[in-house]
Amino acid sequence: MSKTLIPTGPVLGIIGPSGVGKSTIVNKLAANKVVHVNPTWTTRARRQDEHSHHEHIFVSQTEFDKLEQAGSFLEVATMFGVPHAYGLPPLVFSEGSVPELIMLRANLVPLLLRHYPNAVIYQIEDHIDRVKPRLEARQTESNEPLGTRLTHYEQERTAGQALASRIFSSRDIDKAVNDITTAITADFANTAT
Repeated sequence: MSKTLIPTGPVLGIIGPSGVGKSTIVNKLAANKVVHVNPTWTTRARRQDEHSHHEHIFVSQTEFDKLEQAGSFLEVATMFGVPHAYGLPPLVFSEGSVPELIMLRANLVPLLLRHYPNAVIYQIEDHIDRVKPRLEARQTESNEPLGTRLTHYEQERTAGQALASRIFSSRDIDKAVNDITTAITADFANTAT
């Protein structure tokens, strides 16, 4: 059974390949109260540095399957050769006028747009030479698969560029946060709830 939602506020999707700094930027935007973050659900193991992050809810495959069977997700997907499942829940719209942010990957954007067709998509990028050491550190810390994330880096970056209305470099995190804040002000000026 397909669920249809009537969007009740502005929606911002943040995309970008693994290791580009999406979580760091999203958490700073949330701390600055520029956005309200809606988490996705995933069977991926929580990384050591994700103890205070709120862009994902981490569950076992068994729990994920129960939630999916109960109809808790609008969409479920896997991506780019990584074995983890991701669930897109209905967004919870906050009382304020800030956009509802959901952090996802490029191949999930069509699923988001199926339910929230007016969502605005921003991509965050960094050079592969800066991303590779971050992904290697993750592999060491949490035994996370490295090969598929590096193998599909360029494919995901290119796919995201075709979907995003704006692209931001994460080379300087504070500059990226400021640039995204400015873009949000411009792109969502007339969407107050």
